[in-house]
Amino acid sequence: MKLRALTHPRATWHEVSFNSRRRRADRLLRAGRYRQAEKTFALLHAQRPSDTWIASGLSQARFQPILDEAEAHWAEGRPEVSIALMERAAMTLPHEPEIPLWLAPAAVEHRRFDDAAMHAATAVSLCQDDPHVYFRAAHSARWSDIEAARDYIEAAKDLLAHAAPDAEPFALLDDMPRLEALILWTEGRQLEATFYMEHAHARQPEDECTAGDLAQMLLEIGEHDAARGVLKNALVACPGDRRLLELEQRTREEA
Repeated sequence: MKLRALTHPRATWHEVSFNSRRRRADRLLRAGRYRQAEKTFALLHAQRPSDTWIASGLSQARFQPILDEAEAHWAEGRPEVSIALMERAAMTLPHEPEIPLWLAPAAVEHRRFDDAAMHAATAVSLCQDDPHVYFRAAHSARWSDIEAARDYIEAAKDLLAHAAPDAEPFALLDDMPRLEALILWTEGRQLEATFYMEHAHARQPEDECTAGDLAQMLLEIGEHDAARGVLKNALVACPGDRRLLELEQRTREEA
């Protein structure tokens, strides 16, 4: 007995063609062939404008070459060129959260803390279902808007607590205790902050920034012996680290 086709032949062909083009767009994007990827994603987007994966791919194909150029200028000592590029990108790609997420720490680097908080707020307004976005926004916002930083880290925790069992792992899990500690310290909760920073240091003992943060907190609360122990171990791994050496000098002066 002859089986009937489950779908119309034309519909089947269109679906196969669409899926093939979708795979091609993904390959082009991964290969860094952004102009071709953008053209392919644009065709897909015209067919399925509500598909979020396609919309995200189209945005990345347009944004990634700008980011690559900005990062190159930054690495070559031209941060003002990098920032100008990304600010222009923010106007042409207003729905891309990676742009304000890049501009926020760049503003912190230049001590423009209010601008950093503004860019962080823009990022979370554009993407409210990704804990990575909230985490990165909190890191930049904490310099001038500690209440917003607290809101962002709590939102990240909430998203993680309610994530599906098969959700993609949170890539910044080991960094969460350090950010919690920094926010707590700014909120004036020094003992809690030190506890979280100790936890962060235990998770990433090789990280000189965390070691420095912990040593500084211990010094501030009067735990000089504990601070010396942290610094002694950290300086074995990073003997020339300027901040660690300055903190070690401080322990000798305050002994």
